[in-house]
Amino acid sequence: MENKHVFYDGNYEWIQVDQQDAKSVMALQKQYHLSDEMLTYSLDKNERARVEYDAEEEALLLVFNVPQQEKRENHFETSPMTFILKRKQLFTFASHNTRYVIPMMERLILQNPLQTPIHFLFQSLFLISGTFFPLVEEVN
Repeated sequence: MENKHVFYDGNYEWIQVDQQDAKSVMALQKQYHLSDEMLTYSLDKNERARVEYDAEEEALLLVFNVPQQEKRENHFETSPMTFILKRKQLFTFASHNTRYVIPMMERLILQNPLQTPIHFLFQSLFLISGTFFPLVEEVN
């Protein structure tokens, strides 16, 4: 399932994608011409954090580690969340472990619907980074 928000004076769309919804992912690939390679990275639950720019596709791929909210076997783990910025769309690919980030991002868009896509992306990454602090404090 996907969810869309329009921002930056109606010039951009933020499209939220559930990684487990293969039907929606395939429809997005056709509608927005997302490359197989970027989609493969976006759907891989073991993908490593990184940034990549595809000049031919004019698309920025960013994979970011998001802390899971619950401990497993007395330690914390992370799951990848993927962001793709391509032309007039920002796609986020979230899993059941990273889905909790979406409401935080929605609040960002509601607070400042005129922010640029890059600003929105980096504000989101800043928020996600902040979710590590309580976990680090617990470890200490």
